[in-house]
Amino acid sequence: MPGMDPVQLDEVGKSPRDAGGEPVAPVIRPPADPARLLAFWMEWERAETPPGRTLANLKTGGLRELLELLANPPASPAPVLS
Repeated sequence: MPGMDPVQLDEVGKSPRDAGGEPVAPVIRPPADPARLLAFWMEWERAETPPGRTLANLKTGGLRELLELLANPPASPAPVLS
């Protein structure tokens, strides 16, 4: 796309690379904060934030990861009996 800094994938499709072919460091995000995500949503409901900004806030705030965790909770370890 014009005006965007392209990020390319290597041959296997796993390692992001910049336009010059150099590896791009992965983005490390903190875990999703449900209270913060709710605050973003409530701002939208009060018409304080436009829908596009709200969606961007929810995406960068980790909504996808939170929903994935809720939809597929990790298996709980078996209880230890003594």
